Amino acid sequence: MLTDLERFYELTEFREGPLLTPCRIWTGQTYSDSDYGKFHLYAPPKIVRAHRWIWIKANGEPPEDKPFILHHCDNPPCTELEHLYAGDAADNQRDCVERNRNPNKLKEFCARGHEFSDQNTRIVATTGQRKCRQCEAERAKERRDAHRADNPLPDPKQCCKQGHPYSEANTGRDKTGARYCKECKRVSARTAMAHLRILQMASWEWLNFSLVRSLSVEKLMLLSHRRV
Repeated sequence: MLTDLERFYELTEFREGPLLTPCRIWTGQTYSDSDYGKFHLYAPPKIVRAHRWIWIKANGEPPEDKPFILHHCDNPPCTELEHLYAGDAADNQRDCVERNRNPNKLKEFCARGHEFSDQNTRIVATTGQRKCRQCEAERAKERRDAHRADNPLPDPKQCCKQGHPYSEANTGRDKTGARYCKECKRVSARTAMAHLRILQMASWEWLNFSLVRSLSVEKLMLLSHRRV
């Protein structure tokens, strides 16, 4: 009875390929969705891809970071060891795109109907995949909206930082539409005026400006001896 390896080589033959060395083409069964060879093992009973099986037979299991067995010759039924190498998902996808074996590369519109124009297309550097920019923006907005629905914003503040209520009479709007506390603005204006009057007093030249700014408006009014 023939061994698996002997049966394997009986189902291959050399043919000219795109590389300098000929391809060892699988002549047995192939997978219906591709031209990769289908090899039936006897011990234990198992169906495997022919090119992957022969590579593992010669080199052992591929490393975890490179689990795919790829073709240098871009010929799926080829089982020549010199034409095979281990790679990762990015290598596999890049080969697919560069060799025009990716049917999505020919599509002019994405799944949502957006055109793959130059402005609307982003190329993934590591894999060569095309991404629709409009779809990415819409998905990002959908994620934001879902997050806001699950995590609603708290109610607007009812008081300013100084504790003044944002009542109708005490709330103003600046040119940008942002609200402000009228009481805080009045206090700020009174404080600025008190600063100015104290600094203008010639007999108080010794007064430190930073000290003046740190005083409350009530103390400033007392220092200036006048009502502001």
